[in-house]
Amino acid sequence: MILKSSIDRLLQTIDIVEVISSYVDLRKSGSNYMACCPFHEERSASFSVNQIKGFYHCFGCGASGDSIKFVMAFEKLSFVEALEKLAHRFNITLEYDKSAYYDHKEDYHLLEMVSSLYQEELFNAPFFLNYLQKRGLSMESIKAFKLGLCTNRIDYGIENKGLNKDKLIELGVLGKSDKEDKTYLRFLDRIMFPIYSPNAQVVGFGGRTLKEKAAKYINSPQNKLFDKSSLLYGYHLAKEHIYKQK
Repeated sequence: MILKSSIDRLLQTIDIVEVISSYVDLRKSGSNYMACCPFHEERSASFSVNQIKGFYHCFGCGASGDSIKFVMAFEKLSFVEALEKLAHRFNITLEYDKSAYYDHKEDYHLLEMVSSLYQEELFNAPFFLNYLQKRGLSMESIKAFKLGLCTNRIDYGIENKGLNKDKLIELGVLGKSDKEDKTYLRFLDRIMFPIYSPNAQVVGFGGRTLKEKAAKYINSPQNKLFDKSSLLYGYHLAKEHIYKQK
């Protein structure tokens, strides 16, 4: 989580006119700047930017907010993505609440260990490696995105490394049978795609099967680390490129 004091400092430092003018043609009008609104169609300018207050408002559609909200709306980014993009553009260092990481440090470590087990399995499975390469993925991409494979041997790896099974059930790596009170691999026989937070922590997985009768893709269930609606696959690798645009 980014500290509020860090967000406030960014908003005080950046110039909203400089931000918005890189997307929209602004014209000075009295003490403000005006433009045709980028969020709805119009012929006459009703979109106003107040440089002193760091605020924009459209008198036509009601869109309003600060620099962060503008970038979120215009580029369809999350709050954190827009914030990090602005910080990168204006060379501002953001400060993060490290307590959030330490609260879940064991969980992140467990998922990283499981991800490593999946990767090891994939590189011992020529059939699945060939499948991915035939689908256009280079070995460089397979390694960069840390793709893996879930086989029965993952059970042995979990036992051998002494990983906490109760935690792995909670994090969606394992499931538990109500009838037999046994754990099972939720992603068995699936090609694995680790899903990362914007700060490059493994928070969940996506699994793809080659079997015709099973659901082609499944994801980790919603939990304290994994919220699929707020995550973009590969963002932790792509964000530097994204920040450099505009």
